[in-house]
Amino acid sequence: MKICMITSYPPDKCGVSDYSERLVKELRKIGQQVMIISRQGKGIRGEKNTTRLIATKRVERSLMQAVEEFRNLGRAISDADKSTAAIKEFSPDVVHVQYEPGLYNLFFLPILLSRLKELGIKSVITLHGMDYFPLNIFHRAAVYGKPGRIIVHTRRHYESLKAELPHGQTKKIRIVPMGLMKGKKAKGGNHILFFGFLNQHKGVEDLLQAFAGAGVKENLLMVGSINPAYRPDVEYKDKIQDLIRTLGAEDRVKFIYQFVPRKKLENYIKNSMFVVFPYRSSYSGGQSQAILDALAFGKPLIITRPAQGNLTDNENAVVINPGNIGELTEAIRKLSRSSGLRKRLSSNNRKLAARLGWKNIARATLGIYESMLI
Repeated sequence: MKICMITSYPPDKCGVSDYSERLVKELRKIGQQVMIISRQGKGIRGEKNTTRLIATKRVERSLMQAVEEFRNLGRAISDADKSTAAIKEFSPDVVHVQYEPGLYNLFFLPILLSRLKELGIKSVITLHGMDYFPLNIFHRAAVYGKPGRIIVHTRRHYESLKAELPHGQTKKIRIVPMGLMKGKKAKGGNHILFFGFLNQHKGVEDLLQAFAGAGVKENLLMVGSINPAYRPDVEYKDKIQDLIRTLGAEDRVKFIYQFVPRKKLENYIKNSMFVVFPYRSSYSGGQSQAILDALAFGKPLIITRPAQGNLTDNENAVVINPGNIGELTEAIRKLSRSSGLRKRLSSNNRKLAARLGWKNIARATLGIYESMLI
């Protein structure tokens, strides 16, 4: 089968880029021909069949963001023209769009999806998160109705989207969990870990306050930077560092502000006691690749209900309410002090990891493509 994937792609550094690279690799392993249309910029050595056509978007804080989108309407049309021409030349059986706000100009996808529909080319869109703030009406009218299938990652996202769509369109929604790298062995470590891109939806301030009040003996390691593709707050790093100082936690919190290579990240995960993802909304993690990377090592987790996804409270993680610093403080104490709970969560997560390998995710995705071509 010939598949065109429209997505952020390495060397772009974001969760969608990481997800797409893993999915594309597995689809190619099982014999599918995949072409990638990605954002402009330099590629990486060893890339296969990748065309960088879409103008890179930088989202800054501004009340005039909508005006900026309209100003860039010409660029969105141009990107759609170039992408349509490349798709026609490749002649795919299906076009698969990986979508998250901030990746493309607001009008790029509606224009492109409309043209694909006119050409009779089947399309699929994967929604990475469902909290699109004031844009829901726009997405419902301009984006959701055009693809033949819509993929979400969790049951909660399925129910949320089902409530958004007209009744006749709900039958095209499919659930495909996010995949994870091959399960890896790791023993209990000596620090508490948070990692991933930093923004105000990730609950980092909540974590710092809860950690400062938990009174545990372990140190906290935070690894992350601002997403270069979506910059909601360029001063966020300073805000976090100021909070660490205000809490008097400089000796207990190590803040590594950078996008670390995968091998180094794996060492941080491997050597952690447990991992905390105190996300405030599913826009940041429903279900995030960072959570699954920790799951691959069988690590005990603390997560919030928006990021809960397919995980179960007290089986895979300690699940708390978002923004509740008291609950988060108690969860940190609980996991720090109970080796039995950590052992149970770790065992269950290793079993779950075995079912969520990328090979299975790729085959499930391929099955969705095939169902559209019957």
